[in-house]
Amino acid sequence: MIIPRILILIFTFTATAEALALDINFKTQAEVEASEITLGDIAEFSEHSQFSAALSTLVICRAPEPGEVTTLDARQVISSLVKKHAQMNSVFWKGSSGISVKRASQTITHEKVLAVIRQYIDDNLHRMPKARITFKPESLPLPFLLPTGRLSWEVVPSSPRIIGSSRFSVIIRVDERVQKNFSVRGHTEAIMPVVVTTRRLKYGQTITTDSVTVAPRDISRFESYINNPEDIIGSLIKRTLTEGAVVGLE
Repeated sequence: MIIPRILILIFTFTATAEALALDINFKTQAEVEASEITLGDIAEFSEHSQFSAALSTLVICRAPEPGEVTTLDARQVISSLVKKHAQMNSVFWKGSSGISVKRASQTITHEKVLAVIRQYIDDNLHRMPKARITFKPESLPLPFLLPTGRLSWEVVPSSPRIIGSSRFSVIIRVDERVQKNFSVRGHTEAIMPVVVTTRRLKYGQTITTDSVTVAPRDISRFESYINNPEDIIGSLIKRTLTEGAVVGLE
């Protein structure tokens, strides 16, 4: 039983000696990336040791929201640490009485959000007709801040067809954790050449080569449409169509 006691005495003496020799100097300003502020974020140590390394990991408080700033009172920090850790009584404190701490951030602009939606559409073009597909937002999303880290995106259209979707839900993760979930409203148009009338056609009339032509239209607004005029030449009109109307299969 003598050897363990000697070891304990040696360890206690060593830790105390390190603490007595340690100066902790508070910074005036600091920037953090994590969601918590540690002593190592806001102070510098007069020497590098196992004791100072452990002290640097002590959590002071939660960090502010990304991009925001909070000010810490050094006296309150010291008081809190001393109450929780007896070894801190032997530390010599220096530096600023107030520490301004800013949370690092990354800005997400509307250009980035719309680019991600555009990329989602491009990645799914093989599922859709050969049209010029464009998402037109009702209004541009406002920029916002997120914590620093690796971004990943998930996009969900309001319609499984994608074409005609009135909104896209966007989920943003930072380092695999969801940080933002929102929707961008608008209209997803798909412009392609389709058969349209060249004049007003009444019910029962026969479709001739000069009564139809091909023109670009947004097919997301029509349940049925035809690409080749030859497919309907000689057919009878089943309902009156105005000039420029899209001709569909009925």
